[in-house]
Amino acid sequence: IKFLIQRRKLEEAKALCIRFPDDRKAQSQLLEIYIKQGKYDEAKRMGEKFPNAAGIQFKIIEIYMQEGKYEEAKKIGEKFPDNLVIQTKMVEIHIMEENYEAAKQIGEKFPNDPVMQIRILTILLKEEKYEEAREIGKRFLNNPVIQSQIITTYIKEDNYQEAIKVGERFKDDLTIQSQILKAYRQEGNYAKVKEIGEKFADNSSIQQGIISMYIEMGKYKEAIKI
Repeated sequence: IKFLIQRRKLEEAKALCIRFPDDRKAQSQLLEIYIKQGKYDEAKRMGEKFPNAAGIQFKIIEIYMQEGKYEEAKKIGEKFPDNLVIQTKMVEIHIMEENYEAAKQIGEKFPNDPVMQIRILTILLKEEKYEEAREIGKRFLNNPVIQSQIITTYIKEDNYQEAIKVGERFKDDLTIQSQILKAYRQEGNYAKVKEIGEKFADNSSIQQGIISMYIEMGKYKEAIKI
């Protein structure tokens, strides 16, 4: 079945799935076919047959989210309070609805999952609760995505030295070094800006930062060279 789906022979795959109506794996693949074909009503009817199958219900949640039917999605999510993947989707819905407290309550149940905590950090940044954000960051010192968010908290407070300290641990991470470049620019440490620029000479985003630096310095010829 999987082979047929990969070869886009969906009708053949569907016929094979239908032959095994009580096989959860086959029905999950049938659900995938319906989603690929945009047949969401058929997919949802299938979901009703397997109300306790988290994998199938996750896909139904995604359908409701695409349709903007968040209440329907949340009704399913309530049945799986300990399922990390489904609860991550619930957090996404709460964020879209700007129900940040509900999202954070879910996040508290999964304090050591980086994907969940990245979403909670997004909320804390919106709320400008930078100290709370940094407390989360302490649990994920080696996660570049989370530490990038921590750097953002320092930059928002114009605390460039602390931002740079975090960035020093991720010298090869492009996103973080782009942030650090901005911090050095704000401090007027153009030597460090150039150093980062030389290391990432082929990156357009970094080089744009270098161009901006030269323009600030009035060195227009150097900017044009880049």
